[in-house]
Amino acid sequence: MSVVKVCVPLFFLPVLLACQAEKAVIQEVTAKNEAASERAPLPRSMEDWPWWRGPNSDNTSAGGQVPTVWSETENVLWKVTIPGQGHGSPSVVGNQIFLATADEEGPAQVMANTMTFGGNFVYASGGYPEKELFCIRADGSGDIVWQTGRDVTYVPSPLFHQGRLYVVNDRGIATLFDAHNGDVIWRERLGGAFSASPTLVGDLLYVPNEAGTTFVLKASDHFEIVARNDLGDGGFATPVICGGRLYLRTSHHLYVIGDDPA
Repeated sequence: MSVVKVCVPLFFLPVLLACQAEKAVIQEVTAKNEAASERAPLPRSMEDWPWWRGPNSDNTSAGGQVPTVWSETENVLWKVTIPGQGHGSPSVVGNQIFLATADEEGPAQVMANTMTFGGNFVYASGGYPEKELFCIRADGSGDIVWQTGRDVTYVPSPLFHQGRLYVVNDRGIATLFDAHNGDVIWRERLGGAFSASPTLVGDLLYVPNEAGTTFVLKASDHFEIVARNDLGDGGFATPVICGGRLYLRTSHHLYVIGDDPA
């Protein structure tokens, strides 16, 4: 496995990791502030996760099922220590993983959640000091179809799937809304503080809390916790699922979770 650390403006360090688990060879390279390379872009497939929130920008994976249970000794294909500081999710293209870490000598930047979309509607959640969740008609009219101020998320982003809106807020309350009218189908407390957003693969939602416990929930009108997994290392990054693997960034490591061939 190779690691490349590249210094760029704005005090961020992109980190590049090859996905091979056999070796770990770390190399650090400093790049100058020059024009972007004119090399051909990396080829991508539908199994990649090339940017934040995945190929369709909705935190939904088409990359196959991944384990629902793991630990330090079970279903971890490999892990690597991450240099620098950072909480962003990895991007995966082919056999390469891209991570951004902050230069500890530079300023930090903070981003709250993003919008999501489904059908003819856009869903936006956030605000400070008063937080609201809005369903807005996506026809340019700006019409608000429904809104609520209860169990609203500030940092974790909502997820739309099959007419339902899944929200896990900062205080660890998971809520399923009817995406068309805002009715609450279920509301349950998971426990802990959350910054990561849920990621969907098949009919399962994966969402870690800041203490390092990842909850696997059934994407269903009936609340069900399928599994809880604790790696003992907290974090803030949203899980990435592609190519039959779960990429989980914690505060100090990048874990790659998959079915252990052994």
